[in-house]
Amino acid sequence: MLRSILLPSLALFALPALHGCATPLAASDSDASQHSAIATDAPDGDDDEKEDEDDAEKKAHKLAREIAGMEWKLEQAQLDRTATEIDVALDLGQAEQAVVDAGVAVEEAALALQTFTQVESAHELDSSKLDLDRSQTRAVQAAQELAELQSMYDVEEFAEKTKELVISRGQTNLEMAQRSLDLQQRSHALLSDFELPKKTRALQREVDEAKRKLKRAERQLEKARIEAEKRRRSAAHEIEELELDLAEKRAEVEA
Repeated sequence: MLRSILLPSLALFALPALHGCATPLAASDSDASQHSAIATDAPDGDDDEKEDEDDAEKKAHKLAREIAGMEWKLEQAQLDRTATEIDVALDLGQAEQAVVDAGVAVEEAALALQTFTQVESAHELDSSKLDLDRSQTRAVQAAQELAELQSMYDVEEFAEKTKELVISRGQTNLEMAQRSLDLQQRSHALLSDFELPKKTRALQREVDEAKRKLKRAERQLEKARIEAEKRRRSAAHEIEELELDLAEKRAEVEA
């Protein structure tokens, strides 16, 4: 800069008598202009370089922030995948347990039906038949006793009032025995023709309903497995995409 300032000044004091003085003077003026231009342009070059450095620093800072944000998203996605695995395990566990419970319900309902038709129903019928036989026996015995009393009082001579009392009691016993027999016959018919078949049908419906619930639980388990696979794939895909984006962004820093 000092040279560019001094050269014009020196050119003014050059001797005009020297041969060819005009040409050196012109050359001096040209050199002075060039040096002046260089001296003027030098600060602009420094400013451009500084601006480039600032832009690079801003870009690097921006990339660093973007990478940090992407790393955070990746960590969150990995945590989400872990949570998804736990949820999937719980859902599948519940669905599988529902199938097990439904299967047990089917077995219990089938056993109840089998026990009733093969054991309880037969027991109730036998018990009712026994009560019916007892009623029939009592009715027969009451009729026989009444016939014996009537025969005896017809042959032997007893007081009329005594005869009437004994015969009346015998007739009453016979009537009660016949009524009991009639009631027991109707009860036995009701049990064998209506109550037992009705209970058998109800137990069969329970078996059918338990089987339907089992099928429903199996379908729910199948659906839960499909949903679990979808959620696993979705979580894995999200992590893969984030990892690829992060790798690309890191490559920009290294480039």
